[in-house]
Amino acid sequence: MELSEPKIVELDTFKIIGTKYFGKNQHDELKKLWNSFYPRMEEIKNRIDEQKSYGICKLFPGSSKFSYISSVKVANSEEVPENMICKIIPFSKYAIFTHKGSLNSLGQTYEYIYGIWLPNSSYEHSTLPDIEEYDNAYCDPNLDEYVINIYIPIK
Repeated sequence: MELSEPKIVELDTFKIIGTKYFGKNQHDELKKLWNSFYPRMEEIKNRIDEQKSYGICKLFPGSSKFSYISSVKVANSEEVPENMICKIIPFSKYAIFTHKGSLNSLGQTYEYIYGIWLPNSSYEHSTLPDIEEYDNAYCDPNLDEYVINIYIPIK
């Protein structure tokens, strides 16, 4: 696996609406979360980009549990569909990595980011959640290769 150096960017504050999971993903819960979310995306009004969806992942130091929201960006959150949540992602600086490959190898990309790149960079991970940006054209569960932009919040 080869990853190029990340692009460093600043993202303005944005809003998302989606469905939330909290746990360890021991039984493919994230796949189930996405599979139940995709058919419901049309219920979300005021979407900003119909071609993108986002995984918002918050790690908790010292715990193997994490929160994850399958989501889309929205212009406003006046109407949140039943059993969905709205969250505001604040302004931050991010290192963007591009994962190309199977979902099974996504863990290796994160191991590189957190085990090699981040400790050897001049940056620290901030307390904000990581963001996975999916192009919906690449989110067919039958695909063997995905292109996922991974935004790591840094300071």
